Amino acid sequence: MKPGVDKPDCTTRTAAHQLGVSLRTVQLWVDSGILHAWKTPGGHRRVAISSVKNLLQQSGKQVVSRSGRDQGYVVLLIEDDADLLGFYQLTINSWGLPLNLVTAENGYEGLMRIGELQPDLIVTDLIMPGLDGFDMIHALRANPLLIDTDVIVMASMTQMEIDDRGGLPRECSVLFKPVSFAQMRSQVVTSMKQARRRNSPTMTTNFSI
Repeated sequence: MKPGVDKPDCTTRTAAHQLGVSLRTVQLWVDSGILHAWKTPGGHRRVAISSVKNLLQQSGKQVVSRSGRDQGYVVLLIEDDADLLGFYQLTINSWGLPLNLVTAENGYEGLMRIGELQPDLIVTDLIMPGLDGFDMIHALRANPLLIDTDVIVMASMTQMEIDDRGGLPRECSVLFKPVSFAQMRSQVVTSMKQARRRNSPTMTTNFSI
């Protein structure tokens, strides 16, 4: 047998190389359960090769590493209801803003897209099957590379119900359903202007609310 062939596991660095993402992204996926991993008696983390292959084959295509900065201003929209996802997507695209909109149908897929794209803004539902919006946002905030990522939450819960679940980071904006798209657009534009100032302090914006 050739070295490295048919091994049941690999290092996180090898997994990152095979998936085309950063080492920190692999660690984020492991912590969130997207990749199956364990620690050796010596404390080294090992990732199941089968888990890496499953991730590569998901949706019939490989995970592609892309930087959000290379793709312009990137918005990640996460919603598990297919009808609502399509409606939100059409609405946001109709605004004519200079942004790239990417979608995900649940928290796990959302974390994968976050690792691939490092989006500037995440617009997400809270209640989703599997990994919900609460867990996804807390995993997101554990990644120092994503500290500047803005988050807009679309909530069908009341503020009291959100607080009972442990609350959300104070920097998250919450839009209660039924969502006001005028308010969402205003917050998206504000986020875009702030991102422009961070990336190009001398650049003026040419879009408005």
